[in-house]
Amino acid sequence: GAIASRYHPEITAVTMTVPGSSRDEYKFAKQIADKHKLALKTVELDENCVGELPFLLEEIEPLADSSLLPLSFVSSKATNYIKVALTGDGGDEIFGGYGMPLRFLMKGKKHNRVVEPLFKFLIQNRNLNSFTKRLKPISLSQKSFDTFGLDLFFELQDSATHSMLNVCMQHPPEKGYIKNIFQIDHVSNQSRYKDDIGAILFSGIKRRLSGEFLQKVDSGTMYNSLESRSPFLSHTLIDYVSTLPNHIVFNNTTDKYLIKKLAARYNPKEIVYAQKKGFSIPTEGYFRKAWAKLLKEFLDEGISQDAGILKQQAVKKLLSQHRQHKSLRLSNPLYAILVIEIWLRVAHFKTHKPE
Repeated sequence: GAIASRYHPEITAVTMTVPGSSRDEYKFAKQIADKHKLALKTVELDENCVGELPFLLEEIEPLADSSLLPLSFVSSKATNYIKVALTGDGGDEIFGGYGMPLRFLMKGKKHNRVVEPLFKFLIQNRNLNSFTKRLKPISLSQKSFDTFGLDLFFELQDSATHSMLNVCMQHPPEKGYIKNIFQIDHVSNQSRYKDDIGAILFSGIKRRLSGEFLQKVDSGTMYNSLESRSPFLSHTLIDYVSTLPNHIVFNNTTDKYLIKKLAARYNPKEIVYAQKKGFSIPTEGYFRKAWAKLLKEFLDEGISQDAGILKQQAVKKLLSQHRQHKSLRLSNPLYAILVIEIWLRVAHFKTHKPE
């Protein structure tokens, strides 16, 4: 937008706002829009946005990413002004966002034969007592990544994911699913990257970007008849960045250092270097109020349990734990369960109308 506005004045930009949320970045969007004379349009969202979900799931594959909701509302708003929208998808995966490549670069692999088994034990047996119950599996797996590298990171991440599925699903997938996906990529594509950091970036592009994020963007925009394009996905850009030394891309202390350095030429530094909040809605709060009631009503109907998919009482317990313990990160699996419940009704069994 900063560069394009020099050639095309009054470019339209569309964003969303969630008043009162700590993640709301509308004020930043407004500052940048004012600076570059963009025509900023805004969609205000709250917990009632879940009403859009049945209409989406009637038309698309079930997708357990709550940012699909703001994306759909923003896309709908955008069609009043434009036919094609530019998005920022790929920026994190190509320029080293999400913190992992930077941490690996800073700490490297420091193999420890005493501590490594302890990490595995804590993940695999965290329900043994009140201490291990309170441990956050993903946090542990990230620490293992800092210390031991890729293999243990994916092994522990797989254990955490499988444990959650084992709690909620009647027939969970076999353990090792996530790790096996990574190993397949790793073994078959070693020639495509120069080191472990390259492996991390490549894995992000192959798995989450292509398998989740782009599917979400395509689903949310095309549902509203809006075309989307991401300049970051230019193959010439990706090829060029992949040849750069790690210290230029990350600069030892700042993730996405290179792209932030460029962005700071055109935008206020306090915005460019502010902590990323993501294009998200506060589902953790919604699942303590209206969304909790909605999910409980679905569970009481017993459709997912009768279909042999979910364990009704286990999910209710998960919902109760989320409401009682704010430190637990349970809103993502709860949202995935909500998606399953709605999708079964409007798309699979077709027992309910989206309304």
